Amino acid sequence: MVIKQTFTDDIVAHFIDAINLKYSNWLRFINMPNEERDENVSSHFCVGRIFYRTIIDLYPGQELYVNYAYYNEKADMSSSDKVKSE
Repeated sequence: MVIKQTFTDDIVAHFIDAINLKYSNWLRFINMPNEERDENVSSHFCVGRIFYRTIIDLYPGQELYVNYAYYNEKADMSSSDKVKSE
């Protein structure tokens, strides 16, 4: 899973790669749902930042699901976008 923020000139400004534990964060524990109805976390893009909130009441131990594809569409990104090596 990679989440990244880009500017209009398509230069990648920031990315989080959950594979490397040293650089990952809590979001690595949230999966994408198999069915839209299973989503229980929503993402919101505001002033260059991403915010997350639960959209239903949650119980201890309940798995979290957020639709990353929706965020990608809103941020004009695609899961096929590649980060160029320096």
